[in-house]
Amino acid sequence: MAALTSFYILFAYRRVGNGPEDIETAEISDADADYGFYSPGSWWPLPVAFSAAVVALGMIYAVWLVLLGVVALLISLGGWTLEYYRGPRLPEA
Repeated sequence: MAALTSFYILFAYRRVGNGPEDIETAEISDADADYGFYSPGSWWPLPVAFSAAVVALGMIYAVWLVLLGVVALLISLGGWTLEYYRGPRLPEA
């Protein structure tokens, strides 16, 4: 597994190359201004973790608990994925 991870990191580094943060003499203005959108805080990891725990407990105790956990896991993963989705953009008039 370590070899797989090392191969991926090496391959990605060769493809992307050095960024401004790797150069000692770089200025702040050399970096890309847009890093993307990052969530300031989300409650969705909590239901995802709880649902995964229910699935794990269901594997030990009962099949119906696994099914309940998988449904809850899919709903919570969907909520986490679509947390900031606001619908399709409408064309400007």
